Amino acid sequence: MLKRIRDMGPFSALANFSVLIGFITITVIIFTDFKINNDVTWTANFSGFPIFFGQVTSAYEGIGTIIPIETSMEGNRSLYPVLLYGALLLFTGIYCFMGVIGYLKYGNNVGQVLIWSLAGHTNPIVILMINATICIGVLFTYPLQNFVAVEIVEGIIFGRSIYEDEQVDTSIPNGEAREPLLSSGIPNESVQSEEVVTRQPAQKVPFYKRILVRVVIVVIQFGLAYFLKDSYAYFSALVGAVGSTMLAYVIPCLIHIRLGGRSTLVIMKDVLLILIGLVGMVTGVYFSVRQIIENLQGPY
Repeated sequence: MLKRIRDMGPFSALANFSVLIGFITITVIIFTDFKINNDVTWTANFSGFPIFFGQVTSAYEGIGTIIPIETSMEGNRSLYPVLLYGALLLFTGIYCFMGVIGYLKYGNNVGQVLIWSLAGHTNPIVILMINATICIGVLFTYPLQNFVAVEIVEGIIFGRSIYEDEQVDTSIPNGEAREPLLSSGIPNESVQSEEVVTRQPAQKVPFYKRILVRVVIVVIQFGLAYFLKDSYAYFSALVGAVGSTMLAYVIPCLIHIRLGGRSTLVIMKDVLLILIGLVGMVTGVYFSVRQIIENLQGPY
């Protein structure tokens, strides 16, 4: 089993390439005989904003987005901020573009997943190929997205002693400063290190037990995916509101404040982002759960 999350970088890059092929294909299909649907309304529906907030937050899945960029920075660390912000800007443009053109063409009947709206309007073979690209994307990012969760669950079940610290030499010469990937805003900051510490699985936990835990995790996730298949958008919004909001808005800002050395303006910005994240999390959870329950109950 892979022991370092960076080892999964190539798999994530392959998944992103596969999804890119699907994106291009869907775009071509939508713009074939494109016309604006009569159901389109041009006024904003703010009642759905909490769901939107959760969905958008979950869309910026950090592991699949950041790891391929970070792993390509060996010997070229100074370009990391440019590539990171450029990638986020590109993804934002893609998300907005697909959401807008999908709604303009299919109106209120657009599916929770845009591919669902293509059925009946496109050659089934093409739909199958698009689904294949999405499946490849999910297949190669699934282990990456579960890496941290599996490690946490194993630590809870087997105890933190399942991992033992192991020192590994790096290529940084003694005393040489290494520039951080992203500046923290603290002047003259550098990384002084002769070695890094990685965690390796201890041998006292049988291999089959760890495999069994991972199988159970996968089965639970499969069950949730199947059980909530008709509420994909709302479950995605729920995940975004609970997990991604904390990871994207709250925790980074708390760490930023805790590190100190910040100006009052920066601290105010961090506090504002924390408040936005907390409000979005609470409202997103409430509306997502309510909508999922309504879908499970079905029409009256």
